Amino acid sequence: MEQLRIVIGAMPRLTREIIGAMLEQHSDMTIVADAATPADVVAAAVRNRADAAIVALPGAELPEHYTSLLHQAPALRLLALEREGARAFLFVLRPYRVALGEVSAGQLADAIRAPDPSTIGRWLPLVEPPPDRDP
Repeated sequence: MEQLRIVIGAMPRLTREIIGAMLEQHSDMTIVADAATPADVVAAAVRNRADAAIVALPGAELPEHYTSLLHQAPALRLLALEREGARAFLFVLRPYRVALGEVSAGQLADAIRAPDPSTIGRWLPLVEPPPDRDP
């Protein structure tokens, strides 16, 4: 069985050690890097072709460097633990399509120009999530 490659970082060392100890109990997971800074997390995740990265964030918003990481490694699952609280967030890059239906030339141009594609149609996932998970 192939192990899931995980990068831990951008959080206090003690927190990284606790999470590392928890993950060591799972035989299908291996920590490929322990990174101190967000830049180190990004570099290690790309270099090691990580399946997941676990980081700390000040809130629910994803900083640009992690958004960039998701685009560099589209299959990566980014688990963010909120620094001041008990919440966690999972960020994944998912391809979506927007159903436009039949369109005129003007509507086609509007679809190209629209800053928010959700305003021009209905969002549909390209890949259906498994039935036991939320989309």
